[in-house]
Formats: sequence, structure tokens, C-alpha cells
Amino acid sequence: MTENTGRWVGPELVRRRRVICIGNFDGVHRGHQALVQRGLALAEDVGATNLTALSFWPPPSRYFRPESTLELLSLPDERVRLLMDAGVGEPLFLPFDEGIALLPAETFVAEVLVEQLQAAGVVVGADFRFGTNRRGDTELLRSILEENGAVLDVVAKVESGDKAISSSRIRRLIAEGPFDKAIALLGHGYPLSGRVVPGDQRGRQIGFPTANIDIHSDKLRPKPGVYGGFATGASFRLPAVVNVGTKPTFVNDGGLVIEAHLVGAPEALDLYGETMNLSLHFHLRDERRFASVAALTAQITRDIEALQRRLA
Repeated sequence: MTENTGRWVGPELVRRRRVICIGNFDGVHRGHQALVQRGLALAEDVGATNLTALSFWPPPSRYFRPESTLELLSLPDERVRLLMDAGVGEPLFLPFDEGIALLPAETFVAEVLVEQLQAAGVVVGADFRFGTNRRGDTELLRSILEENGAVLDVVAKVESGDKAISSSRIRRLIAEGPFDKAIALLGHGYPLSGRVVPGDQRGRQIGFPTANIDIHSDKLRPKPGVYGGFATGASFRLPAVVNVGTKPTFVNDGGLVIEAHLVGAPEALDLYGETMNLSLHFHLRDERRFASVAALTAQITRDIEALQRRLA
């Protein structure tokens, strides 16, 4: 995790009264956003400077199931951006290791929440569990916090279609579709971030230059297809048509490629080596093989027009 992806819980943190939302926050979906909204209200009630969001890194599932290949909706830097967009002032990560895994529930509350983070209030979901063997529940948490002059707010699950909104549910929709349903549950665009790397220059050769994005292996890739949204870099934010797939019209090694055509980008824009943040909002069409380059370029033009209509 880089220095731009939030802060670690540790002795260097400023000691002040905090209201803390606790969760995994993978994707910062509408359920997580409900926690944040409740936390903002509680922070105002108790006079906290801003709202803290506490999550664990690496994800606890990596510790308990090291063989797991779980791909994430949001990497740490993406999670921080999404949390701050939702209103969080202080995103924090607690290193999840053997020490935390074996920490008794009572000790977690007393040493981490009360002593280190100076909790004046805590907001969690109704199914929150913590401590060794997940023995701690919301009643135990409430009891210890009240003994230390802090309050607990428990937020019920947010549902859509009679089912709880969850990161696992959204992962299935991102991977299998329908993508628009995933976006509705997220409440924001789907983030894809990475460094721009050299490609085969096919896009430039056919009049639609693209930026090839190197995505971390921990990140969940969307189902192959063409998507629309925005691309943001150090000096720009532009609409983007994004292809996720194998470029079947051309000879390819079969590897999945993520490439973005930035609509309206100046020709002189040099992106190599820069970190680009994509936010995918729409699934425009499935990926398919075209009989000719002319047919492909005609379709890309239609893709750009479709995106512009969706953004209008």
C-alpha cells in the first residue's frame, strides 16, 4: 500500500476523539454508504472533527484462507478515494496479522478502539463480529464502549430486491453481469486503476488511440465487453470508452487487456508511466470479432456516440 492510500493505525496517529465506522468496505457500496451516513450524523452529535473509517489490510480472508483467490472490488487506494467521496475524513487501515487474529474481543475494543483511536462513537453493521473466533458481537461491543463513555450505533443491512446488498453479490454481477445492476448496488462507477503501459499501438493506427492499463492481480476484472465512463489522471478527467477483453479482431495471445480511449483527449497527451483511474458506469456492448478494421472503427464511433448520449 502506497503513502497515498490512507494511513495505518499506529502510535503516530493524533490522539483525539473519533467516531469510527468499521467494515471491510470492499467496493464502498450502498450498504457501506449507509454506515458512513450514520457515522457522519453521529460525528456531528458528539462534536468529532470528522469521520474515521476503519478497515483491515490485507483482508482477513487472506489470513484465514491463504489459498483463496478472492478478487476485490476496490484496492486500498481506490477504497480511500471512494470513502472520501462518501464523506469520510480519515480512512484508516489496521494491519491484519496473527496478532490481530488472536486478539480477544475485549482487548480489541479496549486497546484499539478506546485506547489508540479514542473512540467517542462507533458505527457497525448488524452482523459485525470481531475478536478471536469471531466471539465478539454488537452487544459485547456496546457494553464495553458504554463502560468507557462511548456510544454504539448499529445499522441494519440495506436491501435491494429483497436481498441484502453485499460485496459478494456485487462481485458476481461484475464478473458475470448484468453490469448495470452492479452499478445500481454500488451507487457509483466501478473503479479500475493502474499504470499506463505500452501496447501494440493498434488503436492509434486505426485512429482511436488507447491507453493500456496494467491492473493489479488482486483486482476483479469486469466481464469482457465495452464499457463507458470516465478516465482521470494527474491533469485531466475525460469521458472514456473502455475495452475489457482479448481484442479478437486482431491476432492476440489471448490475455485479457484493459484499454481506454479518452474522448476529446489532446494529441499531445502523454500518459505512459502515469497512474490512471477509470470509473466504469455503463456496459455498452459485448466484445466481438469484426470482419474488417473498417467495421471495427465504425463500431467504435458508435460506441463513442452511445457513451455521449448516456452522459448527456
